[in-house]
Amino acid sequence: MIDKIRLRGREFWLLRDDLLGEFNGNKARKLEYFLKADLSGIKAIVSHGSSQSNAMYSLSLFAKLKGLKFYYVVSHLSSNLEQDPVGNFKFALENGMEIFVKEEREKFAKELAKSKNALFINEGVAQSEAELGFITQANEINEWSKKSGIRPDIFLPSGTGTSACYLAKHTDLRVFTAPCVGDSDYLKKQIY
Repeated sequence: MIDKIRLRGREFWLLRDDLLGEFNGNKARKLEYFLKADLSGIKAIVSHGSSQSNAMYSLSLFAKLKGLKFYYVVSHLSSNLEQDPVGNFKFALENGMEIFVKEEREKFAKELAKSKNALFINEGVAQSEAELGFITQANEINEWSKKSGIRPDIFLPSGTGTSACYLAKHTDLRVFTAPCVGDSDYLKKQIY
């Protein structure tokens, strides 16, 4: 669904991925491949990232929906958050996430995935399988653009840049992004 809003005298069109259902947002797009995949041989998912990551929460929900264990590795966890979980961390724990704190989180997560015969998911779901969801999203936007006669520029925030890259690859509309984790140099390293 695309809604038109007016802000400070300008019109904007919002793609409402928050209305996709229980599993929504850009992480639902990133996980579309895995939602459709046969995971019958998989018993667990392992990933890593920050302690308030949107991907962490989405993966915890995905694992719960699929009946899988979910192991997540962070490099640090504040004592405040450990004692009083809030936000994405709290909800991921409620979904059954098991947390590990290791300085070399990616290395540990990969080793853990091997030892558990689990599916390893990169930080932020920044991997090739994520492309499928953005093909779907680009098709929706392209179809809307064609029907409405409007050729908008697309703006979205980026952590790893995965969403912006795959969306730009599958639409002829201009795609702009802004880093929300780190600065533009960090974002460029993630993309290239």
